[in-house]
This record gives sequence, structure tokens and C-alpha cells, in this order.
Amino acid sequence: MNNLDYSSLNSARAVSNADDAIRQREREQEQKEAQRIAPVAQGIEGIVAQLQNHNKILQAQVEDAQREAEVAKKEAKKAKIFSWVSFGVATLIALASLLVSIIK
Repeated sequence: MNNLDYSSLNSARAVSNADDAIRQREREQEQKEAQRIAPVAQGIEGIVAQLQNHNKILQAQVEDAQREAEVAKKEAKKAKIFSWVSFGVATLIALASLLVSIIK
């Protein structure tokens, strides 16, 4: 019975050692993978930073374009009103000239 206990104990130790070895290999593989991925992750972080910067620039350009569009719309409305007023004044002058020529 004593031999059986020792062999069970040895088997348990062997299983435990095997588990420890597997865990160690897994940790080493994870570290290697992390080291392999680190430059890629840094590159991606750089790209993300550049894209965020470009996004800020584009947003500023869009805001400027919207402001310019509003100003252009107001100017177009003023120009339209001016053209109608000019047309009205010209029409009145033409009618007055016609009346003056008819009366004389």
C-alpha cells in the first residue's frame, strides 16, 4: 500500500509539473506574441493620431465652408433684391419717359 501512495504522489507531481510547464510555455508564447504585435500596435496608434488630426482639420474646413455658404446665401438674397429694385426703377423711368413723349 505504501508503494501505491508513493506512485500516486509521483503521478500527481508529474501532472503538476506538466501543467506548470504548459503554463510557462503559454506565458512565453503570449510574451512573444505581445512583442511581435507591439510595433504594429504602435504603428496603428500613430495612424489613429494622424487620422484624428486630419479629422479635426476637415471639421474646421466644413465649419468654415458652412459659414461661407451662409454669407454667400445672404449676399445672393441682397443681390436678388437689388436686381428687382433696379428693374422696378428702370421700369418706372421707362414708363415716365413714355408718358412724357406721349404728352409732348
